[in-house]
Amino acid sequence: MNDDTPGQEPAASTPPVPPPAASTSATPLNEPPGSPYVVLEKLARDLLDEQRMNRRWRVFFRFSALILAFIAVWAAFDFKGTTKQVNSRHTALIEIDGEIDSASSTGEKPVYVVIEDMCASGCYYIAAAADKIYVSQASIVGSIGVLMSSFGFTGLMEKLGVERRLMTAGENKGIMDPFSPYSAKHKEFTQAMLKEIHEQFIAAVRKGRGKRLKENPEIFSGLFWTGSRAITLGLADGLGTVDTVARDVLKAEDVIDYTVREGLSDRVLKKFGAAIGEGAARVVSNDWMKPR
Repeated sequence: MNDDTPGQEPAASTPPVPPPAASTSATPLNEPPGSPYVVLEKLARDLLDEQRMNRRWRVFFRFSALILAFIAVWAAFDFKGTTKQVNSRHTALIEIDGEIDSASSTGEKPVYVVIEDMCASGCYYIAAAADKIYVSQASIVGSIGVLMSSFGFTGLMEKLGVERRLMTAGENKGIMDPFSPYSAKHKEFTQAMLKEIHEQFIAAVRKGRGKRLKENPEIFSGLFWTGSRAITLGLADGLGTVDTVARDVLKAEDVIDYTVREGLSDRVLKKFGAAIGEGAARVVSNDWMKPR
């Protein structure tokens, strides 16, 4: 029966709420540290980490082999020499790192030195063997002398109370030791050696320059001069650059650089090798330092 009173709306009926469904996933109980579940989980994680590491190494080595193969093919076609034809008259340009022998087996080909910035001391020792030397007005030329320098700390050691304990197998093995007294015998020996080398230097300059060298006591004193003054003293033959010497003196404007230089592939290989070593060291270090 309905007890609805006339004039009143019936109350809305609320549908019954079904009970919550039981969860299909069971929450595992906390197992003790020595349970087989924990051991299996640790073994599975270690195996997964090892597989990932092996996969990374395989990708790394395959990628490295591909790059090395590409660089090797590139290096095979990287010709370091000049592509110009050298059977015609030309001026050969070489950057010197060694010695010049005008009486070598080069035949009648003259050897000219062009000093752009500075050619002093050992540099001029090399240049003096050339047939002619050309400079710019502001070039630094000369310094025909021999130098040996050192420091002496014996006085400071005495003030600080420091004792030098030097053991040698040879009477003069400790010569020029900055922490030991400099004896008169060692000074005489060193000065005689410097004088001998200086005489060899002077002989090489006189032989190379010949009668062009002006007799001036300051030439072999170790002083250096500008290019203009060097021409006056006979240390140089005239003003000129590589282009002007090739055009005006040698009458061969085509300048071909024969200097052996490091190719681009060599530089890339060096950098790539260093990068591979650094990357391998980083990967190995990270693997070893990883907590287990």
